[in-house]
Amino acid sequence: MLQLDSWWARLAAYFATSFRLDAILIYVPVVLLAALIVESLAVGRRKSTLANLGKVSRIDWTLYLVQQFNLSILLGYAATLGVVYVLFRELNGVAVDLIPAEFRITSAIAFFLATDCLGYWYHRLAHRFPALWELHHVHHSAPDFNIVNAFRSHPIETVISRLFVAVPMAALFLPETSSLGAGVLAYLVLIKLLNLLQHSEIRSDFGWLGKIIVSPAHHRIHHSTNPDHFDRNFGNSFIIWDKLFGTYCTAPRNEIDAIKIGLDDYDRKAGVALYLWRTYNRFIYTAALSAVHFFDHIPRWRRARHIRPTEGTGRDSEARH
Repeated sequence: MLQLDSWWARLAAYFATSFRLDAILIYVPVVLLAALIVESLAVGRRKSTLANLGKVSRIDWTLYLVQQFNLSILLGYAATLGVVYVLFRELNGVAVDLIPAEFRITSAIAFFLATDCLGYWYHRLAHRFPALWELHHVHHSAPDFNIVNAFRSHPIETVISRLFVAVPMAALFLPETSSLGAGVLAYLVLIKLLNLLQHSEIRSDFGWLGKIIVSPAHHRIHHSTNPDHFDRNFGNSFIIWDKLFGTYCTAPRNEIDAIKIGLDDYDRKAGVALYLWRTYNRFIYTAALSAVHFFDHIPRWRRARHIRPTEGTGRDSEARH
């Protein structure tokens, strides 16, 4: 087995551990069920996702199953022409050795803050770079909120976003720092629960707690079709990054309740597989075009333009989100 003191091994270990956690713990139905129960208690059963599971779209259920059974990494093998496969083949089993005998709480705090900050920047870039938006818009295509559409992410974006975080994390942290003890696993479960609740019918700003973490109200603003809300609240878990980098936005409760979400370019008549395949093709085409015309596309990168809802909203057909 390769030595863990190499950057390459740390990268593989971080990346492999991320996906193994998803398959084993984070995306198990128990966490989803917990979120469904919390939402039902908070908003009442009639308004909850639990009472309206039949209305959850096929794409939400499909992408939930993709993440539940860890199929993103298999699709990543194909999408990267085997690069990710070679990485895993050469360093198979490295992640298993990352659980240490002792766990340092200060290292864990630094680790989670760093990963959340990198997640913020990936999310922000996904709204700015047209190629990344072609994948990320899948998540924003949901016409309404329910807990299951928290899983609505293109499988290839799942691989790209985690690599975006894994590369610098492998360079900055020693293996034992990025290790996963029982306390860390509990933390990750809570973070995933928070992510599910952000897409629920709960519309609370969480009061004083919302000054630290991303509340459902904050994330609802992020999905809003209101131009005043575009490019706001990119944070995944902690709202501090939005406040620090000038993308924070809040709104009164009546405005939160009136928020509409969704995109016009989601073809609901197409099958899920066809929709995801077309999205991937657009991603490849846009990325290739940007690479060939690098200097010509810099202005477009700075201000990507995306299709937004028009009918019945009085909004322009193209707007930056």
